Amino acid sequence: MISALVPVKSLSAGKSRLAPVLPAGERKALSVHMLQKVLDALLQSGRFDWIGVLTSDRQVEALARERKVHAIREDDQASANQSVAYGSRVCLEMGAKSLLVIHADLPLITAADIETLTAMGGPGPKVVLSPSKEGTGTNALYRTPPEIIPACFGSLSYSRHIAEAESRGIRWERCFLPGISMDIDTPEDLRKWGFWPAGNLFLPGLKEWGIP
Repeated sequence: MISALVPVKSLSAGKSRLAPVLPAGERKALSVHMLQKVLDALLQSGRFDWIGVLTSDRQVEALARERKVHAIREDDQASANQSVAYGSRVCLEMGAKSLLVIHADLPLITAADIETLTAMGGPGPKVVLSPSKEGTGTNALYRTPPEIIPACFGSLSYSRHIAEAESRGIRWERCFLPGISMDIDTPEDLRKWGFWPAGNLFLPGLKEWGIP
């Protein structure tokens, strides 16, 4: 059984580094749009028996249900890695043999990206890492079995995940995919990818987003 886990911060607290250029409502709209893109890619890939969204946000829970995926309630959002550890245990309890943990802020992700990444997983034991655009972070972590190494998200997570795998003698492979590497965290990300400035760019429903 292959599962996916999407950890999502509270929408009111997310994307705080964009506050200098985007008001709260547009940051929230952006977060919702990107989460929808990630969930749609996971669903359209047809690779997963079970998909869970881990969150303490009621609106995110409702969005997960709209997309026909499972909402995993987290009453108190702990650190990113504590959250992923908790969500991973839930996925294991549901029968996961392989688990993809993927960020929720990937506006260019496609189902083909998901298919490519999961195809590299094989029967395991194995870890597949999809790095961030800078090459230092990890935007997707595919583990077979799901807890073969601990989650090490945060600063320099890519090298930390590699170190965890190598210290255990676990095979690992890099899977660089533009649709997964490109996340939106800072005003510079918006400028670099042409999503800002362009007034009201992030209001829901506008065609001017510049995001497929």
